[in-house]
Amino acid sequence: YVVLDAPGMASRYAGKREEDMTVAELAAKERATGEHSMSWNEHMARDVVRVGKKRKQKSKRSTTEDSDEEVERMKRHLPDQEPVKKSAKRLEKEKLRERKRQIDQYQKQEKITAMCSWWINSSNFSKHRLLAFGKHVSLMMAPLNASLVPGHQFYLVPLKHAPSFVDCDDAGVWEEVAKFRESLERMYAKEGKGIILMETVLPNKGFWQTKMEVVPVPFSVLQDAPIFFKSSMVEQADEFGTHNKLLKTSIQKPLKSVIPKKFPYFYVEWGNIATSSSTGYAQIIESSSFSHDFGLDTLAGMMGEDPIRFSRKKKFPGDMEHELIASFNAKWMSYDWTVELEE
Repeated sequence: YVVLDAPGMASRYAGKREEDMTVAELAAKERATGEHSMSWNEHMARDVVRVGKKRKQKSKRSTTEDSDEEVERMKRHLPDQEPVKKSAKRLEKEKLRERKRQIDQYQKQEKITAMCSWWINSSNFSKHRLLAFGKHVSLMMAPLNASLVPGHQFYLVPLKHAPSFVDCDDAGVWEEVAKFRESLERMYAKEGKGIILMETVLPNKGFWQTKMEVVPVPFSVLQDAPIFFKSSMVEQADEFGTHNKLLKTSIQKPLKSVIPKKFPYFYVEWGNIATSSSTGYAQIIESSSFSHDFGLDTLAGMMGEDPIRFSRKKKFPGDMEHELIASFNAKWMSYDWTVELEE
């Protein structure tokens, strides 16, 4: 039995490894060096080594279930240690979950955009209704059962996905909207009609693709549009939970400057007319109960037509739509500004 209490006696074991020492020698060395002379890091490192030795002495099952966990637990308390790496199995599960999330998101978007038959990137795009398109916007014929006057109602649709025209950052979108409007105004002026634009952006529509309704109306209806829409928008504010304030738009103060991005809203534009100092009205929608037919129903009342929901129940001859599209194209050729893009 060796007792190391005298100064300098610890040097006897300085070059000897702990695994080669007997229990008595280890105890003697411990007393000689002193428990308090070791740093915390040295203590932890020593314990890890000791546990490692125990692993060799235990059965394979005990090593796997007990010692491995104890060693890893101690290692996590050592300074400057890298985080324990995720197992390959866990990483694979996370990849599968992320992939499933992306697939679910795509399927959800596809389900929504499939209902947007007016959008060129929709799986159910009605290409036979495509009348013209520029670099940013397309002109579509509206379905007959969604038109106040079949064959004389259209959609302006951004080529890229956009939940609203306010969310379109590309200035080219608004430039082409103005060009389509101007061409249609010149075309329908010969019939004594003007153009009204409307956009309804409802809450919680996700990946919905917006469209601008384009409705030719008699000049008398166009002149009355400001007062009729103002009255209707104020009246329905309480019923549908819409913001009461009407926001006027003008050439100097367009829609993008009065409605923030990501906000649902209703917008109507009649352009420059003598009966109004503004070019249109916008109103923020605060409830999903707002009717998506509000704009068309207001125009129907002004024109003496039935509400649009009655038109949706009508059935039209199979070749009627193609004839109306052909008739429009024959007139449109002289006003189609998109031919400039082909030159």
